[in-house]
Order: sequence, then structure tokens, then C-alpha cells
Amino acid sequence: MTSIGISGASGKLGRMVLQSLRSITKRPLVLLSRTPNVLAGISSDLEPRFADFDLIESLQQAMAGVDRLILISTNTLSPDGIRIRQHHAAIDAAIGVGVSHIVYTSFLKADSSPLSLMTADHAMTEAILKDSSIGYSILRNSFYDDLARQFLERADHDGRFVHAAGAGGVAYVTRQQCADAAAVAVSDGFSGRRTLDITGPKAITMPALAELARNSGDRPYFPVEVSREALVERMIAASVPPERAAMSAWIDDGLAQGAGGPASQDFERLTGRKAPEMVL
Repeated sequence: MTSIGISGASGKLGRMVLQSLRSITKRPLVLLSRTPNVLAGISSDLEPRFADFDLIESLQQAMAGVDRLILISTNTLSPDGIRIRQHHAAIDAAIGVGVSHIVYTSFLKADSSPLSLMTADHAMTEAILKDSSIGYSILRNSFYDDLARQFLERADHDGRFVHAAGAGGVAYVTRQQCADAAAVAVSDGFSGRRTLDITGPKAITMPALAELARNSGDRPYFPVEVSREALVERMIAASVPPERAAMSAWIDDGLAQGAGGPASQDFERLTGRKAPEMVL
């Protein structure tokens, strides 16, 4: 029976993918991690292996015998191309040892997002896959629901929270939804090439988010739309570090330009289950 490999298996998403896979397949699972010792002893049918994206030899050894691979994007965010080199090394290693299919966790609108600084590494990784000879499933995951909670955390004592997202909505996903999508994509036998948007069932605007929060909590929430510049000023006045305030306003502005949607039916088509509704 051929093996499935999971990169980043000791991380938060990797562990969720592992649990999802164990519920839908009996295929041997190879767990790739820089810290395989933390995965040792979980179960006799799992094989933790050392893999460092900066050490090509370790990738080749770790992927030996793996037929299908989930490539979870690394969390090395820097302007000097480190993450691209890491992803390229992993793809090259996979092809070199005979992996037949890669499932890559990308980001929504990777090649067209107004938040291009956030998505550029994903777009370049997608291009590497497309220029290669390997079969792939690119899963363009939307924003995690953590972002929605961050918006609500801006609220003052009367529940008013400022934003610069305009009418832009976000089709939020949970990590579990992304894990389930990856598990199905790597185990369903698809051998071609596909790009899927993994989103929630609808794009939620700031007024809709406020309504959800009011219905699920014990306090009212009211969105207050301001300009990007005004948002930065207000956040700094609230003791938010200037760099973080500027980043938050930049994301808001990207959402106003459509970076968070639209919602897609790809999750349901892939898994046979409806995308879960947003829960706060």
C-alpha cells in the first residue's frame, strides 16, 4: 500500500491534517517534521521522519517511498525569498524520489490578490508546480476565522469597532476545514492538476460580522467604517504599535478591494460536505 506524506506534521495544521487522514484512509502515513521526536509514539502505523526544508538531503530521505504528499507552506515569512527556496527544494525532492501528486496549501487569489505582498510566495510556488511534471492539487485557503476575532477585538467599551474594509467581505474558513480539504485531496486518487478555492459558504461583510457577534455573544457590536489613514491613527492612539497598525490597515484596504472573496463551492465539490457556517 502506497504512503501519504505530510510536511509540517508537528505544526497546528499538520496535526489536524493527520487526524483527518486517519479518519478516512488506512494508507501508511509518513510524518515529515524538523522535530519528529514530538510525533514519536502516537501510533504504530505512523512513521515520523526528520525533514528540514533547508536541507535538501533530509527532504529526499524523508520522502523516500511516499506516493502522495501534502506540502503545507512553511511559516518562514521574509523578503529574501527563503520560503520560495524552501518550497522549490521540497517540490524538487518530491519529483526526484517519485512522488506522484502534491497537495499544496496556498492562499486565496494567490496570483491576483490586492494583498500581493502576502500572497507572492504562494503565487511563485504555484508557478513552480505548474512548470513541473508533477500532478498537483492547489488548495487556495481563505482567511482563517482568527481574522474575524481580531476585527472584533478592536471594539471599545460600547462595542464599536473601526475598520477600513468598506463593503468587502471575507469567506472565512477554519483550520479544520482546511485540514479536511487537504486530507480528502491527497487521498481521493485524483491524478491530474486542479486549483480549488477553500472558503466558507459566503463572504461576510463587517456589518454581517457584527450581527453574528451580537447573536453569539453577550454584548453588542457595531462596525464603524473609516479611511485607511484614520484607522492607523485610531489604532496607534489605542496603544497599538505603529507597524502592527499599518499592517492591519493594509489588510483592511485589501479586503475592501476584494481580497477576501468571493465564496466558492469547491470545498463541497471536493469533500461532498457543505462548507461550515461561520461560528464565533
